[in-house]
Amino acid sequence: MYNEELRNARTLYVDSALAEMNAICNLIENDDMTKCELLQQRAQQLGEVAQERYWQFIAIARELYPDNPALGQLSFDTVATDEN
Repeated sequence: MYNEELRNARTLYVDSALAEMNAICNLIENDDMTKCELLQQRAQQLGEVAQERYWQFIAIARELYPDNPALGQLSFDTVATDEN
């Protein structure tokens, strides 16, 4: 079943995850140590955005498909434990 809100959330998540991966690749390929900290901070920021968008996607999917067994395996508890 197609749902525009879920599709948009999926696109936002995938785009932000790709941006994070690209930032990590830029950090790894960087040979200018003066830029290392800046690139690392940028990768971290993009990772946080990707994680937020992931959970937004999951929340929408859970609303639409509450009985989906794959979604039952995911837990919002992991967000709280990652912050500690």
